[in-house]
Amino acid sequence: MTMQHSDEKAISSVFNPRWYVEQMKGWTFSSYLLLMFGIGMIIGTTIVGPIHLWTILPMLAGILGFTTTISITNVRPLNGVFGLISAIIYIIVATKSKNFADVVLQLSYIVLLDIPVLVMPSWAKTWANASAI
Repeated sequence: MTMQHSDEKAISSVFNPRWYVEQMKGWTFSSYLLLMFGIGMIIGTTIVGPIHLWTILPMLAGILGFTTTISITNVRPLNGVFGLISAIIYIIVATKSKNFADVVLQLSYIVLLDIPVLVMPSWAKTWANASAI
């Protein structure tokens, strides 16, 4: 499934489960290896300690954030969606921990990175052009 219109925003596709599958296709082999290694490390370092909500949430945010970084290197708008979800989770955890500097940092990421990726047609167009190569 490719983006059909060059002016289509990535945010219009996020409710389609097939979009996520397509976003993960066509990455470099090294990206897939790095993704699996990173997810394994994040899960591994989480499960060695006590498991509760406040360890699971940062683990999920870490996995999403790590996937975001790799999707950026593969020029995919997926990074806006996963980055936004990751930042929201980090804001929840940082607020509970009273780490308000991190709340401000994550809000900055949302405003300056995640939202533009989701609403700028050029990201969807870039992805459509890259997938056509």
